[in-house]
Amino acid sequence: MQTWLAWHLRDQFFPLAQTFNTPVTPVIFYTSVLLGWALAYYCLRADYEAGLERLRRSKAQTETMRSELEQLRLQLAPHFLFNALNSVTAEIHERPDVALEMVRKIASYLRYCLNQRGRDLYPLAEEIEAMQAYLHIQEIRFEDRLTCTVAVDPAARNLLIPHMILQGLVENAVKHGLKHDTDSIHVKVDVEKTDAAAVRIRVSNSGVLAAPDDKRQSIGLTNIKQRLNLHFPQANELSIREVQGVVIAQIILKGSACTV
Repeated sequence: MQTWLAWHLRDQFFPLAQTFNTPVTPVIFYTSVLLGWALAYYCLRADYEAGLERLRRSKAQTETMRSELEQLRLQLAPHFLFNALNSVTAEIHERPDVALEMVRKIASYLRYCLNQRGRDLYPLAEEIEAMQAYLHIQEIRFEDRLTCTVAVDPAARNLLIPHMILQGLVENAVKHGLKHDTDSIHVKVDVEKTDAAAVRIRVSNSGVLAAPDDKRQSIGLTNIKQRLNLHFPQANELSIREVQGVVIAQIILKGSACTV
């Protein structure tokens, strides 16, 4: 149709215009234009479909990470509850008043955990408060054998961190510290903002760093590392070392946490 219209307009308005040698020439031209537009359309369509596929893969990966994170949470909650109830059980017969106070503290702590369900990240200040409740439970149980101090840089209090990240560190500090020191131990928690984009969390206890056991991994430390990798991918460091009779567990977080 375009070819016929072009020829008709030329004959009517430009009768002296130079004619094409054959009608094939405009056919080739317009066919090339049509193919060009068709190619452009299919390229754009393919790019659009590829974008949708990338979006679907991203959503699938996000759901997978959410599922993994939920499994880690479920793994950690029974672990903490099991340890806490063991502490209460040890005191029921000999010191019922102490056991009752520990039950109240555990109930308060679990209430905090249940009230915060559904969120991925929590302000460091809230996690410190919950961690202190746990340490207070252990101080009640072990009396003079255990002392705890907590120092938090005010500039780091609003940092968002994964739920119960500190819990695993202080549990290990108390458990392993008491195992290697029969007299008393001191657990110290230090949180410091080292620069504008990094925060350092240290949990130290007097004692001896146990040799790594390949056959038995710590649930708490494995859980912490996996969750840090989920929320701070390639922007976190977790290390444990012994310095002159003090075991130091350290976490360095860089930048802001990403939600899952």
